[in-house]
Amino acid sequence: MIVGFKCIKGEMLFKDCPCAEPCKPLAYLNLLKREVSKGHASISITSCLSCLFKSYILTKLDFFIPLEAAHSASFRGSLVHGALSDYRHNGDLREETFVVDGISGTPDYYDAHLRKLFDWKTCKGIYPEKLPYSNHRDQVLAYAYMLEQNKYPVEQIEIFYISFTSTCACKIKFEKQDIVNTWTKLKERAKLLSKAINGATVQQARELIEPSVLCNGQAQGGKIYCWCKKECDRARL
Repeated sequence: MIVGFKCIKGEMLFKDCPCAEPCKPLAYLNLLKREVSKGHASISITSCLSCLFKSYILTKLDFFIPLEAAHSASFRGSLVHGALSDYRHNGDLREETFVVDGISGTPDYYDAHLRKLFDWKTCKGIYPEKLPYSNHRDQVLAYAYMLEQNKYPVEQIEIFYISFTSTCACKIKFEKQDIVNTWTKLKERAKLLSKAINGATVQQARELIEPSVLCNGQAQGGKIYCWCKKECDRARL
């Protein structure tokens, strides 16, 4: 689990941050601490669609998150989700958590009248010609499966990308079978992650779980986006 920050002064537990000479404003550090230390289910749609070895590390090992990663992962998202969370029509769902087949998930917004699922995504820059990213499409299709299993039919899906300079509404084209196929694939990944978490050593987990696009150099621009480079010898440093 995430137990502290990695900053210019080294690794620091949350209980010791801020220190006597804080590297960032106290209000900002407290916001990051609150966001990244929130409890998250170990078997969730997000953890199963992410790199499974990263999800294993964040569940089983004490991990210090770099400040810049905490900003990217939590700060932008908390601002946007906080601003949008005030809006809701009667009967709509807003950040409601469901558990289906032992997998948890929290769709951002469901419009009951339109039978439409919305997902908010924050990013540094928006490139409409590259949207939606495949993992984002899989995520909303998995949310759609959860909703339908709980008697909330989904006829439309939209991912709304938000940067600090622009937005892009990305309508997702899908068939009902796409929802089922995505969930079937997700369940297989959930079984693999659960097997690793429930008893596997770090070395066994490495052997059990395949490398991810986050660390195999095949992501956009050939970048390695993973926070866990130090803990994972697969990352091409």
